[in-house]
Amino acid sequence: MAEQTRLPHLMRLLDDDSPVVRSQIQKELIALGDNLGQALLDLPETPTPEQRLILIDLLEDRNQEWLKGQWESWETTKDDPHGVAQLERALGLLSAYQEGCLNQHSLSSLLDGIAGDFRESGMNTDARSLALFLFGSQRFVGEVHDYYSPRNSNLIHVIESGRGLPLSLAAIYILVGSRLGLSIQGCSFPGHFMARVERDNEVFLVDCFNRGHFVRYDVILSANPHNEETIKAVLDQPAPPQLIIRRVLRNLDRAYRGVHDAKRSAFALHLLDLMELRATEGVQRPTDFIGEAGEPTFAIGELVQHQRYGYRGVIVDFDLSCQADESWYQTNQTQPNRDQPWYMVLVHGTNEVTYAAQSSLDRDPRRTTIAHPLLDHFFENFDGKRYVRNTRPWKRP
Repeated sequence: MAEQTRLPHLMRLLDDDSPVVRSQIQKELIALGDNLGQALLDLPETPTPEQRLILIDLLEDRNQEWLKGQWESWETTKDDPHGVAQLERALGLLSAYQEGCLNQHSLSSLLDGIAGDFRESGMNTDARSLALFLFGSQRFVGEVHDYYSPRNSNLIHVIESGRGLPLSLAAIYILVGSRLGLSIQGCSFPGHFMARVERDNEVFLVDCFNRGHFVRYDVILSANPHNEETIKAVLDQPAPPQLIIRRVLRNLDRAYRGVHDAKRSAFALHLLDLMELRATEGVQRPTDFIGEAGEPTFAIGELVQHQRYGYRGVIVDFDLSCQADESWYQTNQTQPNRDQPWYMVLVHGTNEVTYAAQSSLDRDPRRTTIAHPLLDHFFENFDGKRYVRNTRPWKRP
């Protein structure tokens, strides 16, 4: 085993950009094996954030191999009917990987601490009180300044920073609620993940990104009259852990591509591929698994860009799967999987409306207005991030 006494010396060399030096540091760090995390904690001086980032980069290959070896374990975790144990195991693995396997605290221990704080608060043990404790108090808030950072899918970072994405905040709500005996589920609402709570035979969605606001089921439907059937299908189906983790991995893929980290982006897609392989083999596939067809990533009014053709536009409507006939599909040069959401997109600078698969689109980071003759007919205004849809239905050909 490598000498832990050399670790302070190795830490001093982290700023050296020489490939030879970096390679030697990498070898010695990897040789410490599972003792590395504790050895770093035992250092006289705590590593700086900059040093931790360098360490994580140096250990990336080791950490990817570690996660690949652990990945299938979360789908075989002994589970309750709502998949909470599986969800926590998967998110814990992803957080440990993103922390470089150097984190001092596990995700589970941090969640235990939050649940303990709630018990000590003296508040009533119900879903609304927990939402007020977590989000109404602003202990956790939506990340608006660095929304597309990969760290926002790391629940350890989210808990420590108090900022996260709609999905990561909802996951904290679900997992803390489970510790308190509360049944809280996920809802894979298009473009904005929310939690789902049933009280007195009534369904509420909880917007954890916006201070834990409770929204009635019928209010959501009335706000989306142009696509009521599709939205109802999403609201009626609580998100199982497989669906949530697939969405997390897609978020990571996009986030890493956004910072030009092709290696980590490819790894997120590899983990997705492993999930697909298990699903097609029929291993641990739950009966309520709805896959791509029930998981829209983009919301109506959102600005998108086509990956291959480069055009940008705004989503005016969508289907949970491709509804075009076979003759049209065969003329599509790329022929993406039909069993995923497909979007009607008003193409900027033209009078065209395209029908594009979810896998073919990215969010348009420019967030600038578009020009299209149908824009005023289907949208009320532009709020600086997305277009606000009116109630006129999209008439399919």
